[in-house]
Amino acid sequence: MYLHIHDTRTLKELQEDFNFSFPYLRLEFFSRMHRSGLRSSLKRRLNPFLQVATVRSKHRNGALEINGNQKVRDVEQSLQQDYHLPVQIYHFTKAGWLMTDVTDDATLDELNEQGRNTSHELHNVFAQARNLH
Repeated sequence: MYLHIHDTRTLKELQEDFNFSFPYLRLEFFSRMHRSGLRSSLKRRLNPFLQVATVRSKHRNGALEINGNQKVRDVEQSLQQDYHLPVQIYHFTKAGWLMTDVTDDATLDELNEQGRNTSHELHNVFAQARNLH
């Protein structure tokens, strides 16, 4: 997939584009960048309806190629270093949406597949519970 990054787009549009290819992963944007393996402070999470131009000080537009074989760390670093977008990837788990700070070495496909499996497991549990009543 290509994530098209332009100052006139909103963060939400970037999130939706990413989520189309990786439905069990999520991009969240923050007011400050973080290092690999560290968490972003939830207090610094940005409103997704902000335009990209308001989030960054350097304005490089382009299209970032993202594929499922890339590690979480590499995608986050590319968005931060190349496009000056402070971002954190989240993945879907039984506990809800979690930051990937401890799974930065996993690939996008690995975490997306784990999220898919978790979603199916939870769906089956709820379906079985409904049938018990």
